[in-house]
Amino acid sequence: MGELHIRYRNEGTTMPLIIPDSVLINTPPETLFAHIRENSKNCQRWLKQEPAHSGIALLCGSGPSIRRDLDDIRAKQAQGAHVFALNAAAKYLNDNGIHPDFQVMIDAKEESVDLIGPAKHHLFGATVDPKCFEVKPDASLFQLQVDDDDLQADIEEPVTLVPGQR
Repeated sequence: MGELHIRYRNEGTTMPLIIPDSVLINTPPETLFAHIRENSKNCQRWLKQEPAHSGIALLCGSGPSIRRDLDDIRAKQAQGAHVFALNAAAKYLNDNGIHPDFQVMIDAKEESVDLIGPAKHHLFGATVDPKCFEVKPDASLFQLQVDDDDLQADIEEPVTLVPGQR
């Protein structure tokens, strides 16, 4: 569980409203750490850091609003943008004529294996259930952040962070 603060500014105010919030992880830490250890030990392909570039990445979630954006996603992909499908969005996009360049998954639940869909490349966080790699053994693995010194010592590859811009 981690704490974060949401900042909101009402029009006409001089100070933001700061709302404390707690983030609950849907998987016990011991399960996450077991997945990270196993996947890090067995992975054949690690995501490597690339130099910054000016490419366009479309991050597509599987919420209900994506339906109204399909034409825009299709047009931007045709212009060279890379489509990153998050979780089940890969299947939904593919069913609607958009073949994702990447499917990205980090959820540690075993049921997430059923969300693996068609994509040119699969990017799995080290937290995913190891069965994901049984389905897509050629997926690339990445570390999000490991905030545990004992666990970090077990990981031979450096942490790969994927930065972005606002």
